[in-house]
Amino acid sequence: MHTFGDLLNHPAAIIFFAVIIGLFMLKFQGLTYPDFIDTTNSINPQTFALVVLVVGFWMLLDCRTYGIDTTVAGGVIGCGINMLTGQKQTAKPDFPPGAVVSQQTKVDVPAMDPNVPAPKP
Repeated sequence: MHTFGDLLNHPAAIIFFAVIIGLFMLKFQGLTYPDFIDTTNSINPQTFALVVLVVGFWMLLDCRTYGIDTTVAGGVIGCGINMLTGQKQTAKPDFPPGAVVSQQTKVDVPAMDPNVPAPKP
């Protein structure tokens, strides 16, 4: 006979519970489906990277518990760490020390047609 703890380690049960909780959140918060999609898309990439790390550590613990090879769990953890360090590397500019940065702005103005009268103020 299975216990509730065994049920929580089954991936289909976890997805089912997550969907049920998500539906309750949508119902009680009064969010429409497009609002929910907008909210999901606005999650910070750093937060998503931390979720990937937590999933990787959870996989590592389960793999060690059941005697499964931990290579995949290590790959997920490495992916989460790469997501975090990749964000930090793209945030800093790649200019060498002492470099002078200049910016030019170009504005294109269409030529006036001499046959068209100018607008009155």
